Amino acid sequence: MVRRSTKHAKIGHSTKPSLHLPRLFQEAQAAYQANQLELATQLYQRILIEDPKHAEALTWLGTVYLRQGKLVLAIDHLRAATHANARQAIAHSHLGVALQATQHYAEAVKSYDCAIALNK
Repeated sequence: MVRRSTKHAKIGHSTKPSLHLPRLFQEAQAAYQANQLELATQLYQRILIEDPKHAEALTWLGTVYLRQGKLVLAIDHLRAATHANARQAIAHSHLGVALQATQHYAEAVKSYDCAIALNK
């Protein structure tokens, strides 16, 4: 299960995602590409506190967990990513990898098939 922030919005503050999220996502991607997985994790989590359905942050946080062998967390985040945006082939593909690694072969095949269909 993906954990969400339990903080409540303060009176007078907008509950819409902040405009700085694209910059934060770029920083997270740069950290991921530099193999700074702990920093990338922290940045993706910050994005998800503000926007729990940020499909790209869910996808890449799930991918970090997959690389770290944290398969349950990877599956949870990648499933959430596919629910947030069903058209993300990479989320379906990485979900397939995580499901295959946990011997959920039928589900993995469905995820791979979805990823392939989206890439056509």
